[in-house]
Amino acid sequence: MPRIPSILIHQAASVSPFLPSILRGTRDLSSARTELRWITEEFQQNRTAFLANLARLPYFPAVLQRPSRIRYRPQWKWTKRLEYLRLQPDPARIVLRQCARLRERHYPLQYILGTQPFHLLDVVVRPGVLIPRPETEELTSHLAGLLETHHPEKLNVIDLCAGTGCIGLLLSCLVKGTTTIGVDISKSALACMAENKTKHEDLLSIAGSEYRPVYHDVLSTVPKTVAFINSQLGPGKADLIVSNPPYISSAGFNKDTSRSVRLWEPRLALVPDGVDENVFYDRIIDVATEVHANGIVFEVGSWDQATSIQRLMGKKGWKSSVWPDFHGKGRTVVAFREGGWEWLQSAPS
Repeated sequence: MPRIPSILIHQAASVSPFLPSILRGTRDLSSARTELRWITEEFQQNRTAFLANLARLPYFPAVLQRPSRIRYRPQWKWTKRLEYLRLQPDPARIVLRQCARLRERHYPLQYILGTQPFHLLDVVVRPGVLIPRPETEELTSHLAGLLETHHPEKLNVIDLCAGTGCIGLLLSCLVKGTTTIGVDISKSALACMAENKTKHEDLLSIAGSEYRPVYHDVLSTVPKTVAFINSQLGPGKADLIVSNPPYISSAGFNKDTSRSVRLWEPRLALVPDGVDENVFYDRIIDVATEVHANGIVFEVGSWDQATSIQRLMGKKGWKSSVWPDFHGKGRTVVAFREGGWEWLQSAPS
């Protein structure tokens, strides 16, 4: 990685004493200034929530000033850390310094702010849960538009490997009368889904929709997952299965992902166990076939992977198509039964 020119660091320091640290994380002065502005605004507008989120972060270096008679201890629970933060004589300066040092270590901005915009949602994001990407937002928004147009009646959706719940929750908020079951194996993800459900109850109520986070291991046997889905929605009631599963190979994780992702985002949500990065797709296609779903929507990593998934689907009796994302990269594979949901082929323009 090339070094940052000294003149750029001096320019950053002339703007704010916190900016050089953020610059070392972003490696771009314009981006660093934008991040500092976002952090400052978030602290000023939502001080209580921001301090609580900062206190929860697992990386919490002992760089704070020490009020009399209280000594910072790294093993404190987040509630004690929050109490300590509130006792600081200049909390704004302490918070900005803390956040800048976290960004210097490539800690994700979304974990620091605690949220990520996702269409009309403001999705809660916690450490240990995958951060929603713009490409996922694009495919979900487009899918919601297709469902509103072509499937106006009540809809039942299963969102497997749901993470924050952003995909299923947005579908439930945009498509009226939708019941979505968000499924994950991670306790952190399930807690995050529950937070997001509570945060967006008003939108769910307006849409007349329902969202439920539920624990299940997608890689358990096909009969177990089929029984699980039937228990949640009723036999034969699952209309659509959506999933952004772990799909990156170990080699790809080490070679192609950013330092921020490798250091801080959950490997469990990105890399499947074993050598086959398509293992989740294979299992979910079998499940979708057994529960008689009308459609499948997968997020994938590349055109090559999309082609591989299409071959799997073809062998199991599904017709399929690929949606490119706004970069022209094959990002979404959709599947449908012949004579059924062919309108899923309509890609974002």
